Amino acid sequence: MDPESRPPVVIKDYDPQWPVMYEEMRSRLLSLLGPRVVRIEHVGSTSVPGLGAKPVIDMMLGVEDLTSADQCLEIMKLEMGVFDFNAEPENDEWFYCVGDKTSQDLRNRYHLHLVKYPSPFWDKHIRFRDILRSHAGVADAYCRLKKDLAKKYGTDRMGYNQAKTEFIETTIASHP
Repeated sequence: MDPESRPPVVIKDYDPQWPVMYEEMRSRLLSLLGPRVVRIEHVGSTSVPGLGAKPVIDMMLGVEDLTSADQCLEIMKLEMGVFDFNAEPENDEWFYCVGDKTSQDLRNRYHLHLVKYPSPFWDKHIRFRDILRSHAGVADAYCRLKKDLAKKYGTDRMGYNQAKTEFIETTIASHP
């Protein structure tokens, strides 16, 4: 999709339906993918109670290797039929990002990240989520930053995401 035709990044207030939506999708994925998935975790801002977020449920599906990721992707395409994905594995730890492309309403969207488990990529995302969950001041500062960046970057999602990197890295480094 052309960046100019995308809607702007919008940070919504926390929605108590986000964990419900996660659990519903988690159950569905476990029933479809079974032992191919080692773990499933709710990550990103929608996984932090009280934190404002883009209303997209980010989920990491831990798999052992690229072969397992490919199998999961094929099953999701066949059985669910609603997911769009990046065609090539990202690297040797983060294989695919899969998103719901059937709904224009962002509240009903999911991004499923097929990730090697265990891996440093996996650990970093869980660690940041857990810091936000246990440190309200950090979560508040992160929310303010995201709102400011959403205004600054508008439809430039890549710029928005890159601008959050320093905060994330500093937070992880300062909370051993």
